[in-house]
Amino acid sequence: MDGLSRATTSYRNVLWADAELLGVTADYDSLSLTLRESTGEVRRIVCEGCIGYEAIGVWDEIVVAEARLNVGGPFLTRCIEELERRLGATRPPSGSQARNGRTTMELTVVLSDGCEIRVAMNGLRLEDAKKP
Repeated sequence: MDGLSRATTSYRNVLWADAELLGVTADYDSLSLTLRESTGEVRRIVCEGCIGYEAIGVWDEIVVAEARLNVGGPFLTRCIEELERRLGATRPPSGSQARNGRTTMELTVVLSDGCEIRVAMNGLRLEDAKKP
């Protein structure tokens, strides 16, 4: 299964609406969102090969209103333009195989107060997580 197909399948297997955001972690080349779905199931969404992420205006809400996975998008475009400005149109390889691929996806998670978490990435996978 190619990266986009796997990402789309993983995205569709999450009950986003009314899920609680339990945590966000970032490391060298990925960002993980841990959610408790309305069923009580705890899931970890791993965004692979990240080239950017943001959450602006986070205040007091942890309930997910909706999520969108798009090929391309304005945030992804901003991330790519910034990399090209700093590194040139032909980026040198990074130490991350996941990041070295062609970054094509943008995940937007909208919280119930309107805050948006955006991730520009190369792939997405779903993991079961232990309940906290």
